[in-house]
Amino acid sequence: MLRELENIINKKNFNINEQRIFNKIHIQSKSFIYIVKKNINKNGLKVSENIKKFNKIVELNLNNCGLDILPDSFDNLINLKNLNLKENKLKTLPDSFRGLKSLKILDLEDNYLASLPRSFSKLKSLQILNLCDNLFTDFPEPILKMENLQTLDLSNNKLTALPDFSGNLINLKKLNLENNRLTVLLKSFCELQSLKKLDLSLNKLKTLPKSFDHLIKLKKLYLEANELINLSEILCN
Repeated sequence: MLRELENIINKKNFNINEQRIFNKIHIQSKSFIYIVKKNINKNGLKVSENIKKFNKIVELNLNNCGLDILPDSFDNLINLKNLNLKENKLKTLPDSFRGLKSLKILDLEDNYLASLPRSFSKLKSLQILNLCDNLFTDFPEPILKMENLQTLDLSNNKLTALPDFSGNLINLKKLNLENNRLTVLLKSFCELQSLKKLDLSLNKLKTLPKSFDHLIKLKKLYLEANELINLSEILCN
């Protein structure tokens, strides 16, 4: 399998059968990334040129591949819908991510990310974003512009505060903020009125905003291991 992939990726032109192999890549081994890293080390930008050929890929799994950098030519994967970069060593994302116009699911769990590029907000089709187990101390603001986002996981980071959500993330249904360092929720948090599932456990919250009952669609709420004192006025109205 490894030799077959390497032979294909190094060719200038693909035949129909070879192109089909890359129309959908879902590789659990390290074969594909081995080829990519080998080409980067040997040929510099050659990998970027080769990746341009794979513009029909719809699913790409690079879980646990030891990746610490991504090629700038990612914007050529215009049909990519599902991208798994979980358990790598990424500290930054390239601006070329803006070109992933079809991307709906992005898993970046267990990397070393502390921020996102401004261009990240261009991922208008994104519906599910997993940023669990990274190094965020501030809420990544490019996310606020993602009006189609439905699921966001920022658990196991180091967030100390949240931004003003007024008019943002209007379609967000699931939000996981477990195991951060949050001490307070702003009133605008309660404008996330599409929320159905909210996990705030393992933070340092002492109370919830009085407008918390505006989250009328909320069905699942997790608050364990906080420092909450009195919820009767909020939850019993």
